[in-house]
Amino acid sequence: TTVPLPDVYVRLRATVPELQQRIAQRGRPEEQFMINDAAYLNLLERLYDDFFATKVPPVPVINVDTTGMRMNGNKEIDHDYLKRIYTQITSGIEKLDLPKLQRKEGR
Repeated sequence: TTVPLPDVYVRLRATVPELQQRIAQRGRPEEQFMINDAAYLNLLERLYDDFFATKVPPVPVINVDTTGMRMNGNKEIDHDYLKRIYTQITSGIEKLDLPKLQRKEGR
């Protein structure tokens, strides 16, 4: 069976210091080496850049900056931050002119 292509990819990005902070907070033992290895995280970013530029079919990519995302006391993403991400994604859809993904009036 062939899986249909998505209409768009949403790529979540953050700065290396932000990623290192999140890794430290999460505390997973297998990830801890990345806290002091910015070169590894930079390599991963370059590999993802290459992946989206050359390895995937020609599907638009909306890059969402998640730098500054914070969790509330319940370990949920802050509501105001989610609104900001939603705005970035819907703006990206409008710029890419993806009509079947655009929000219909009255919804």
